[in-house]
Amino acid sequence: MKKHIDLKIGEETYKLHFPMKCVMAAEKELSSHNILTVLEQAKIRHIPPSLSDMYILFKYAVAGGNPEIKENEVEELYYLAISEYSIPEVLGTVILTLAASGVLGEKDILKKDTGAVTDSGE
Repeated sequence: MKKHIDLKIGEETYKLHFPMKCVMAAEKELSSHNILTVLEQAKIRHIPPSLSDMYILFKYAVAGGNPEIKENEVEELYYLAISEYSIPEVLGTVILTLAASGVLGEKDILKKDTGAVTDSGE
């Protein structure tokens, strides 16, 4: 079972993944300190996370799949991803990454219809 999402930014494809250590690290930095609260607000209440919370989730998704990337490179990737796609598409991709990683339980609970996701068929 594929536990990551491939995201093409510019000419490169990056693997987004949330191993448990990245989930725990992200929760320490999120404003609510709870990844499920952020997701509940986005999915159920239709309240998007703050841009800083979204960056934190993106940062740890990229770090989880590409441990060789430095944090200043991740920040640049974040800005490129938003300019190439959109804030909602990048957020959707991060949420799909959480689902694919197993953090949310079932992988198929979310639709895979964000334009940012590249399904490599694994």
